[in-house]
Amino acid sequence: MLRPYREVLGTPEALKFSAAGFVARMPISMLSLGIVLLLSETTGSYTLAGAVAATTFLAAALAGPQVARLVDRYGQFTVVPRALGVHLTALITLAAVAVADGPRWLLFVAAAVLGAASPSIGSLVRARWAHVLAGRTQALHTAYSLESVIDELIFIIGPVLVTFLATVVHRLAGLIAIMVFAITGGVALALQRRTDPPPQERSEAGAGGSALRYGPLRLIVPVLIAIGAVFGAVEVIVVGFADEAGRRGAAGWILAIWAFASMCAGIVYGVIHWRGSPERRYLVTVAFMAASVLPLPFAPNLAVLGVVMLLAGGAISPMLISSFSLIEARVPPSHLTEGLTWAGTGIALGLTIGAAAAGRAVDTVGPSRAFLVPVAAGLSAAAVAAIGARWLLRTAPAHDPASDPASVIAAESAPSP
Repeated sequence: MLRPYREVLGTPEALKFSAAGFVARMPISMLSLGIVLLLSETTGSYTLAGAVAATTFLAAALAGPQVARLVDRYGQFTVVPRALGVHLTALITLAAVAVADGPRWLLFVAAAVLGAASPSIGSLVRARWAHVLAGRTQALHTAYSLESVIDELIFIIGPVLVTFLATVVHRLAGLIAIMVFAITGGVALALQRRTDPPPQERSEAGAGGSALRYGPLRLIVPVLIAIGAVFGAVEVIVVGFADEAGRRGAAGWILAIWAFASMCAGIVYGVIHWRGSPERRYLVTVAFMAASVLPLPFAPNLAVLGVVMLLAGGAISPMLISSFSLIEARVPPSHLTEGLTWAGTGIALGLTIGAAAAGRAVDTVGPSRAFLVPVAAGLSAAAVAAIGARWLLRTAPAHDPASDPASVIAAESAPSP
C-alpha cells in the first residue's frame, strides 16, 4: 500500500521539501491554542483570549491569498522569509504585551499582523508538488493525499504538544516552540531553490488579476466555507457534549479519533487508482462529507459519538484531496499558489462562522441539538456543489481515463502499481 508514497517521495528533492513543510506547518495546529493558553493565564479572560485568537485566524484568511499572489509573482525564495520575519516579530510582540500586561488594543494589532503575515505553508508545498510532478496526474493525486495525511498528523500532535509545553514547562514555552518550528521549517523550505516553482512574468500572471476569476475556484471556495463551518462547529459542540456528560477531558480523545480516521482515509485514498475526472470525484466526495455528519444529532452518549466521529472522519481527507486536485487541474500555474490558498481561506472563514454559531447553539438548545449546525453546514456544501455540478462538468477539459485515474465514482478500481 505504501509503494506509491515511496515513489513520489523518491522524486528528486521531494522528501526534503515535504519534510521542511511538515515542520513549518506545525504552528497551524498550535498557534490558536497557544495564544488562548497564554492570554487566559496572563489576563484571566477567556473571552479576550478567544477574541485575539479569532483575530489571528480572520487576518490570515483575508490576507493569505494576497501573500500567495506575491509568491506566484516573485517566488517562494523571495517572499516567504520576509513574511516569516514580520510574522515572528508580531508573535514576539504579542507575547511581550501579554506578559507585561500591556494595552489590550496592542494584542489585537499584533494578532492581526501575525495572521496577515502568515504564509500558507500547505499551499506552498502543494505548489511544489505540482511543479515537480507536472504531467503525472496519479503521482500528484498520491502527493496531495500524502500532504493531507501530514495535515491530520499535525493536528493530532500539535495541540497535545503546545498544551504540555504551556502548562507543564513554562507559559511561554508553547509560543517559543511555534517560533522554532516556523523559522526552521519555513527557512528550510524557502532555501530549496531547485523545487521552487518559477516566478511568473507580469504579463503571464496578469497584474492585479485574482485566481478567483477562474470559475471552478468560485464554486469550490463557498463549498469549503461550508465545510470549514462543519469543522469549527463540531470542535465546539464535542467539548460541550463531553462537558454535559461530566467527562470534559474525553473531548480531546473524540476529536483525535476524528482526525485519526481522516488520516487513515487519506492514506488509503492516495494509493487507489480512480478512473474518471477530478470534477466527478470532487462532487461525490463533497456529498459523502455532507452525509457523514447526518448521524451526529442522534448520538445518545460519548461512546456512540466516538463511533460516529470515526465514520465521519473517513470522509474528510478524500474531500479535501479532491478539492486540491481540482484546483490544480483547473487553475493555471501562474495562479496556483493563490488558488490553493483560497481553499485554505474558505476553510478558515468557515471555522470562524461554525464555531460562533455552534457556541451559541450549545448555550441555547444544548449540545445534541447543536449538532444540527454542522448538519446544516454540510447540506449547504452539498447543495452548492450540486447547483454548480452541471456547469462544472460541462466546462471540464477533455479527459483521458488512461492518463488521469481520478474519479471516485468509478465502477472499478485497482491498486496503483
